[in-house]
Amino acid sequence: MPHRLNRAGSIPFTMNLKEHFSKIENFYGEYMLQNDCAVVFSAALDGGFLFGKDAEVYPFGRPESFDACLFAIRHRKNIFFPAVNAEFVKIIKKRFPGLSCRESNFYIATPEGFAGKEKAPARPLRISDAKTIARYWENGEIKYIESRLKLYPAYGIFDGERLVAWVGIHTMTERIAIMGFLHVMLEYRGRGYAESISTKLAHEIFKTGRIAGIHIWSDNTASMQLARKLGFEFVCPHYWFWYERKK
Repeated sequence: MPHRLNRAGSIPFTMNLKEHFSKIENFYGEYMLQNDCAVVFSAALDGGFLFGKDAEVYPFGRPESFDACLFAIRHRKNIFFPAVNAEFVKIIKKRFPGLSCRESNFYIATPEGFAGKEKAPARPLRISDAKTIARYWENGEIKYIESRLKLYPAYGIFDGERLVAWVGIHTMTERIAIMGFLHVMLEYRGRGYAESISTKLAHEIFKTGRIAGIHIWSDNTASMQLARKLGFEFVCPHYWFWYERKK
């Protein structure tokens, strides 16, 4: 019988969960355990999910056990399954038929395999740069972007004082930093800016002893080509599920 626990940081099972996520290299699971989240799990911790304060749901363990726990959130109207492994996809589609789904490819890079070069000077982003990033990022959530710029390093290339290319970090655990937001304004493409800022940020990540990770939508051929050029290696596909916002 599944159990509901209040907060992962205050329960005796936290270390077992950390060991579990370490073994399966579920980096997002590690991230959630470092933050304020609830846990729903089945007997012996063989499956369930972490539930974030912003309605993120991160499956772990056996798919059957994860499925048995979903009753706890079956009626929620605000729900988001980010970076889901393939074995959980059929269950989510069955239990939440109204969710939209998009596929991404997950890549990681290590210092030993990284091949990027800094071809143009980059400098740290400011909190005020979130407004520019939000205009070009498909989610457009300026508060989220501001929170990332406050927490993690981010770099951009400027034409005078105009920000024309940028990259930042979404999340970070003890082992990995997930890069994102990469964008170069159209008239500045073809100058190596994407490689330059990605290389700058990756080097900063490597200095902390972490590896770098990135999710790229499966239809974004150009970004996947760049990732491979820089030395990122494909790990697996991940799937993202969410309810479309009603206008």
